[in-house]
Amino acid sequence: MAGAAVAFGLVVANRPPDDWPEREAFCEQAAAMEVGVIGMEEPGAKAEALATLAETAPDELADEFEDILHANEHDDRSMIDQDQVRLVGEFIEENCGVNLPGTTA
Repeated sequence: MAGAAVAFGLVVANRPPDDWPEREAFCEQAAAMEVGVIGMEEPGAKAEALATLAETAPDELADEFEDILHANEHDDRSMIDQDQVRLVGEFIEENCGVNLPGTTA
């Protein structure tokens, strides 16, 4: 029983927070990437949005955003870790109420 409590504590401790100082700016930028929003098809718009998200994301997601930005910079989808994309997408949807393309939180 104690082992289960410790494991649960580790999982909860490693989750990104649901509140952080830059949350409002993060969620405003996330809204720009929502399904049906016009403008993301413009050259560089997605890269700019991702960079802003990375700057305002909680520290616990820094590695995930770094990898996503790196793959996007090289325009190489094979470099993208789908687990990281799913984690970030679900985090955005759950914390910002944004419906992202290809994510179901």
